[in-house]
Amino acid sequence: MASPIEITIQNLTGRYAINSALSDSIEPLLELQGVNFFVRKAISKASAKMSVRQIPAFCGATQLVMEQSTAGLKAEEKLVFDWCTTKVTKGPLGEVERTKIPCSTSEIEFTTITKQEHAAFLKGEVSAWLEDSTGKHIHMVGKSVSDQWTVEEVWGFELIDEKRYHTKRWVAINGEKETQGRFVFDYIGTL
Repeated sequence: MASPIEITIQNLTGRYAINSALSDSIEPLLELQGVNFFVRKAISKASAKMSVRQIPAFCGATQLVMEQSTAGLKAEEKLVFDWCTTKVTKGPLGEVERTKIPCSTSEIEFTTITKQEHAAFLKGEVSAWLEDSTGKHIHMVGKSVSDQWTVEEVWGFELIDEKRYHTKRWVAINGEKETQGRFVFDYIGTL
């Protein structure tokens, strides 16, 4: 189901499910991150759902509390959008350093992306982002503490088949290996 117009980067509160028909496969990303074959297959076949609560945090920053469930496993993650680096343990990915901030696409400064085609994909120069009333997107960088991979993501909204969806675009790099993709989320409803 499409995201209503009142759902924006400044107000993502609601329930979502990944739309596997419109999303790219997660397997290339997980393989690049060193996740073993059987775990990759299990994750790629599972349906993922999440509930998001967006609340004010300290110093005027925004915080998302995301409760995710996949194949009966549940996890909660708190994201504060203040560009400070935090460390989290992400199951099969191990310890990950993350930075995140809301910004317009013109304000995005990539930390690991060097190829123009990857930057164009994330900034929406290839397939345009929809601008909502805030004009903002979320830029997030994840770096493995123990491995060499990095992932840069941009969250926003896109028009797909004439419907407005919340999406996350990502580019992952591990040495000479790289992959990119997009996750599309169906809006299920309010909390």
